[in-house]
Amino acid sequence: MSTSLQLHLNVTNKEQQKRAWAFAKLQASKLTQRKRRPAARYSVITAVSKEAKLLGVRAGMRYHEAKLLVPEIKILVIGGGNV
Repeated sequence: MSTSLQLHLNVTNKEQQKRAWAFAKLQASKLTQRKRRPAARYSVITAVSKEAKLLGVRAGMRYHEAKLLVPEIKILVIGGGNV
């Protein structure tokens, strides 16, 4: 019985990862301009899907922290003059 329960949890987790999304806002910083680092590293999550919340992603988190938790998450970064 515990084997079937474990299998079900793994499948649910994979489905949640596929459906997880978030919005992020670019944080303007002199550091990003001087060192020319990718803007995504300095973006802060502003909104997340229900699936992303269940996987531990929260508003206020940095982009790279969310990607470490859920590598398959889709994040739309807003700001920086491109949107």
